[in-house]
Amino acid sequence: AATRFAGRVVIGSWYGSKRADLDLGGRFHRSRLTLISSQVSSLTPDLHARWTKARRLRLAMSLLTEMDVPALITHRFPLAEVADAYALLDKRPGEALQVLLTYPE
Repeated sequence: AATRFAGRVVIGSWYGSKRADLDLGGRFHRSRLTLISSQVSSLTPDLHARWTKARRLRLAMSLLTEMDVPALITHRFPLAEVADAYALLDKRPGEALQVLLTYPE
């Protein structure tokens, strides 16, 4: 319901052995939505030969020097308060640019 007409939904992870149910009924087809799976540890085969892991890492590190990365983090939540982080993203998404979960030391 949060995706516009002809929108794209990127599934950026999986839930291990837990099943994720998706409603691929009328709205999905009428809205011409596209589902794309993404796995952070590998690339799509058509890019794999040109973009080695070392090349991707070099580019990512060089881009980080051009950005004020800390300014992009709008909220920090201790892991124990993860429900509050999800509530923020669900109820007031316009307030959050990047939510960071922090772990105890």
